Amino acid sequence: MKRLAPMNILLVGNNPVELSDLYKQISSFKKGLLKTTVLFDLRKIKQSVKNLNPSAIFIDDRYNPVELKRTINKIHGSDDTSHISITLMKSSNYNNHPELEADDFVLKDNVTGNSVYASIVNGRRFRKSRIYFKKAYRKRKGQLKEIREKVESYFNS
Repeated sequence: MKRLAPMNILLVGNNPVELSDLYKQISSFKKGLLKTTVLFDLRKIKQSVKNLNPSAIFIDDRYNPVELKRTINKIHGSDDTSHISITLMKSSNYNNHPELEADDFVLKDNVTGNSVYASIVNGRRFRKSRIYFKKAYRKRKGQLKEIREKVESYFNS
């Protein structure tokens, strides 16, 4: 049976009690498979990502939405960190964050080691798909411009 490589996870939030509960839930999942680091300051996330090289980042949704969006865009916009999946941990289903480009959403009340692992797998798959479609779109967009220019030049001559 193939042994799974350990994955680094970065947990980011501003409530120590909630994060400690989440940390306990995650650390109880298959010892050594998920290595979790906790961070309380959203502004220090970029440096922590460079140091830890996490497979996934779980961010609490109670931060300011503008600051959250800026942070997610910085991580996904950088070539070094664009492969990292970001999961937003929501307090309830009533809070909707469509403008945030998170790769997955989980409810804090339902977080277990299994749900975190499933979210990482789904988030990574979704992240890879999103990157592929962006590249394909850019490539096809250029090809369509060339075709349009050829057609316009044909009819204008």
